[in-house]
Amino acid sequence: MQAYCNNVPDGEFKNRDVIEEVSEEYNLGWSDGTIETKAKRLYRWLIFTQLAEEEKRGILEATEKMPRGNLLKP
Repeated sequence: MQAYCNNVPDGEFKNRDVIEEVSEEYNLGWSDGTIETKAKRLYRWLIFTQLAEEEKRGILEATEKMPRGNLLKP
């Protein structure tokens, strides 16, 4: 989760894009189907926990609650 939060850009973003970046940066090798499933499950959770707000359908923006920190890459 910390890797995800560290990859969230300032401004609007697509959840799926961030998950795909995490998969690539950490050499996780997730398939498109796995990325899509993780994106769908995480989307509502981000809104529910108020870590992100839905700007328009499919587009999120991080709130001040989005944790950012240093996570060493493997």
